[in-house]
Amino acid sequence: PVIQDNPKARVGFVAAGTSHNAVLESMHQLKHEHGIETAYCRVRGVPFRDHTAAFIARYDRVYVIDQNRDGQLRVMLSRQFPEIHVHLRSVCYYGGMPLAARTITNALLEWEKL
Repeated sequence: PVIQDNPKARVGFVAAGTSHNAVLESMHQLKHEHGIETAYCRVRGVPFRDHTAAFIARYDRVYVIDQNRDGQLRVMLSRQFPEIHVHLRSVCYYGGMPLAARTITNALLEWEKL
């Protein structure tokens, strides 16, 4: 995986594939509009590496960005790493258009109740 840790962050993102740029833009929005620091793990293969599990364990909540209705990436992470699944929150988007950063930002703000 490609990991961007942030010692100031309490929350992180896990994503794969084409959601990458939307996650990066959302991280920028969260920091500059809301003062929320985030970290990011971009997974690039299955089975997941132990680095991915260590990333998830470091953060209070990790938002898994899924571009499908069923939250497939979160499910796969939960099955491979059952001991840390409580950290995971699913952000699913399946609207037929490319994933927008604002969709991720708004979902995180709703989960965090900000």
